[in-house]
Amino acid sequence: MTDLRKCKLTHKGLEYTGPVSKTAGGIRCQFWETTNPIHKPAEGIEDTNFPDGTKKAARNFCRNPTGQEDGPWCYSMDANLREDFCDVPLCIFTECRLSGPGVEYGGKVKKAGSDVECEDWDDEDRPVLFPNTKFPDESRRYARSRCRNPDGDPGGPWCFIENEDTEKEEKNYCDIPFCDDQGLKLWEPSMWSGAKVYLALSAIASPATGEQLSKWGAGIEITIGNTGSGLSAGSKDKDDDAELTPTPGIISGSKWSWFWLSWGGGFITLGKEGTIKPITIDEYVEENNILGLNPGSFQYYSIAGTGVLWSLPFCEKVTDCEVETTTQVDFPRLWPMKRSPTGYDVPVFVRATQSAFVELRPAPSISYPNIKTAKDGEIKVRISLSTLGDHLFLYWTKDIGTQTVLEVKHSAIRSARWFGLASWDTTAHWTMFCRPDEGHQPPEAMTPECAISQAEVGYHGTQWVTDTGRACIPWTDERIPENLREDKLYIDRSRVNTRNYCRNLDHDPQGPFCYVVVNNEVHRQYCRPRKCRTSEECTVLTRGSGTGRPIYILPQWRKTGLHFWLKEWDPDHSDGIVFILRPLEGVHYYKLTIGAENNEKVLFTYGDGKDENLLKEKALPHLIPIGKWGGFWLKILQGEVLLGYEGVDNPLFQWTSTKPEETFKPMLLTYTSLIDYSDGSRGPLADPEKVQQRPMC
Repeated sequence: MTDLRKCKLTHKGLEYTGPVSKTAGGIRCQFWETTNPIHKPAEGIEDTNFPDGTKKAARNFCRNPTGQEDGPWCYSMDANLREDFCDVPLCIFTECRLSGPGVEYGGKVKKAGSDVECEDWDDEDRPVLFPNTKFPDESRRYARSRCRNPDGDPGGPWCFIENEDTEKEEKNYCDIPFCDDQGLKLWEPSMWSGAKVYLALSAIASPATGEQLSKWGAGIEITIGNTGSGLSAGSKDKDDDAELTPTPGIISGSKWSWFWLSWGGGFITLGKEGTIKPITIDEYVEENNILGLNPGSFQYYSIAGTGVLWSLPFCEKVTDCEVETTTQVDFPRLWPMKRSPTGYDVPVFVRATQSAFVELRPAPSISYPNIKTAKDGEIKVRISLSTLGDHLFLYWTKDIGTQTVLEVKHSAIRSARWFGLASWDTTAHWTMFCRPDEGHQPPEAMTPECAISQAEVGYHGTQWVTDTGRACIPWTDERIPENLREDKLYIDRSRVNTRNYCRNLDHDPQGPFCYVVVNNEVHRQYCRPRKCRTSEECTVLTRGSGTGRPIYILPQWRKTGLHFWLKEWDPDHSDGIVFILRPLEGVHYYKLTIGAENNEKVLFTYGDGKDENLLKEKALPHLIPIGKWGGFWLKILQGEVLLGYEGVDNPLFQWTSTKPEETFKPMLLTYTSLIDYSDGSRGPLADPEKVQQRPMC
């Protein structure tokens, strides 16, 4: 097994902390900090240049504080030799990679991620050959055509392949797994000094820095890094910019580090797994603020940082499906794509009001090339991205099934292995590789989570996003207008109790509002809470073959469609539903039958009171779902009728008149079941997720 004390993980070895203390020529090294040096150290070599934390801690071990290309070195104890490099070779791991770049990988994989055979590293026809020292095998010839990383590419091990289209040689990444994947770990070991993790714990779901959470009294922030760790925001006894506890080497590039947090009684403790002594114990503020509403309780967490891989099992139950919330396009967190028999997949569920983005990358540390997919408008759907060679497929899945939305081809797609989620200045909720739990669905449109009228003054629900999807800031923010800071204005009796929920404090006719930050400026935006359910939003059970009472066709139904939901009420007896469309006067009519012939067809006929003529039919098997609700929309125009699935713009059935004598403008609508069985229907404007079954309204 490789001894990590005697080898380096990167070519420069900036991260090396092993005990080698002799030059390559066998001469003993001088101490980095000594009162009587044989060779005076160069100016500019400071404690911060050493991964050990200080020059004193580095003793006389080989290090690379100056970033020399050839790796660790030291000042020698020979008066005739000022300095020399040390014999610290590259580590070699044959089954997996320890670090993100994987310079230490020396295994037998010789196919790129695109499943193409690699070219030989020692090919003499290649214009530039990497030096033997850049390979863990210590030779190009021994490396053969296997995946390696001789240039230290942060994307990981790679090889040369021949492009089938251009017949030219090009670089392509390989799929080399990590040796383990739990805890915190540096992606690139040489970046030990700049890598940090910021963990925020909060009582509200509003995007903010640790400093801002502290000002709001809504949360705290913990920083973990090799240059310092501890409570960086929200401390009761020290400023937010106070120095952290020195923690050199706390995050490694060669192994995963586990940490633990515990809190209670206003104190929080950070420690490293396997140690009894905590790194830091701090007191945070939870009096007369939002945190004080539920002492000792944090409802949300967020994590960000630079150059760190992490896997933190916050959920105690394996069955928990964690919800990721995004508010902007910065992709602070990336996940590995899921391997499939044909390529790689990204299955996610997303709920957003305005936009949602998915970005694909070769590696977390590589911003380009990347592939971004975006969807504008309100979204509530399961999305799947799948790659196959140079091809990318985007699918979405609803109750009606799965549809292909996008198919593109680009050479950058074959190297995509990681994905990130984002939304453009709006709030989006995601789950990955799992279906969101029922508890993560929006609350039902019942009081207090709804508004009776647009200008609702008494709204006291928990909505914390505006109608544009932006997250509200707390009412305790110092930038809230002065005339809205009096506690008596709040239905919750105080600004603190109101958190960052939408309210209508000054009887604004536009309705409940809150304040959001746009380009570092605070603006009022309206929330538009859902209207409380009314008698128009109900479930009805149609039965029989009568035409029922006529309903006027509203103008908006012609423009945006009549929205309704259907399901087969009795699975043993298939039935359908019939819409009769009539003018204000006259006996002629159109008949639209959905689920005809045992739920196999859609029929559209014209009747004149005596005979019926079939104008169009289309086979659509199992159109009405059994046992679950299926959403539809119906647009009724003069000379044209369109039927489609809820959430899908393209119609599944469309009739356009070709005969003037059979064309009229429908003004009235009736509906009934097709035969003497039962269908369940909901409508005309209700969402089945928001309405319970009720008798006929």
